[in-house]
Amino acid sequence: MNSQDLRAVTWTAAAEDGAPCLSLIDQTALPHATGTARWHDGDALIDAVVRLVVRGARS
Repeated sequence: MNSQDLRAVTWTAAAEDGAPCLSLIDQTALPHATGTARWHDGDALIDAVVRLVVRGARS
């Protein structure tokens, strides 16, 4: 994936069923690789935040 094509947050359709999902940068891969992970429901997204797959910038 080209880093210029990478967006921090994207609403997209899942390849499997076309249902909407949230696509975010997978923080666990950085700095060695860039990629995204997708979530279809709030519980899975909360789990991703707890596991630091997704995290916000410090203020």
